[in-house]
Amino acid sequence: IAAITQIVLFLAYAASWLHIFRSVQPWLGIAEHLATVAGAATIWARLSPEGARRWHFGPAVARIGYGCCSIVFGLAHGVALEGTMSMVPAWMPGDAMFWALFTGAGHLAAGIALIVDRLAVLATRLASLMYLCFAAFAWLPGAVTHPDQWLRWAGTAITLVMLSAL
Repeated sequence: IAAITQIVLFLAYAASWLHIFRSVQPWLGIAEHLATVAGAATIWARLSPEGARRWHFGPAVARIGYGCCSIVFGLAHGVALEGTMSMVPAWMPGDAMFWALFTGAGHLAAGIALIVDRLAVLATRLASLMYLCFAAFAWLPGAVTHPDQWLRWAGTAITLVMLSAL
């Protein structure tokens, strides 16, 4: 019941982005919500095989759906490069552009692996590690030091939900 509820709610959240398509932001918002739907659908399909077959929704559809969302995440890193670079902590070794492009490539690689179902388990484990690092290094420190800035808390929460959907 919880997975079905999450699927319905996050489909509604994704639909709320459909009214604006002026930039990459709506696609990113839709992909974030649909990735959560894919994670919940996988749980539902595995716990209720009869229900999943009845709705023609199985783990393969969820895997491919999450892979498509991951490709959107990777493209967003490139399209919104300046914004992505601004999230890289100053203490990280190397250049902020390197980390922005590297993590974008990580999203793309995970998405492709999920879509073609080659090394998908390894891809999800590496992507999970990447999400955990996002939460720990990019979002959470800013949320703790600036508790009044809701976007930092929201970013932390969304990143952890993305991690759990893998």
